[in-house]
Amino acid sequence: MGRVKNFLAECASLGHCPISAETDKYLEGLETSHDIDWIGYTEAPYTGKDGQTYYQDSIGIESAFRLCEMNLANVEIANFIEYFGGFASR
Repeated sequence: MGRVKNFLAECASLGHCPISAETDKYLEGLETSHDIDWIGYTEAPYTGKDGQTYYQDSIGIESAFRLCEMNLANVEIANFIEYFGGFASR
């Protein structure tokens, strides 16, 4: 696997589903419109090419699975679960 795929697989195995700023805004709206208060926000650590640790905005993998099961996940979350959900331990 390439560097990005390794990062995404590792995120799933550590319980993270990385999200973009667009997805963050989508989730904020979803929480309001559907009265949802169970989405767990996290930060997934990763090591940059310079050797320093950085953090990617994420939600907990269980939140991502639940959104998918409720048909509330956007494309970004649904694709992550489809392609990398198998790396997660539930």
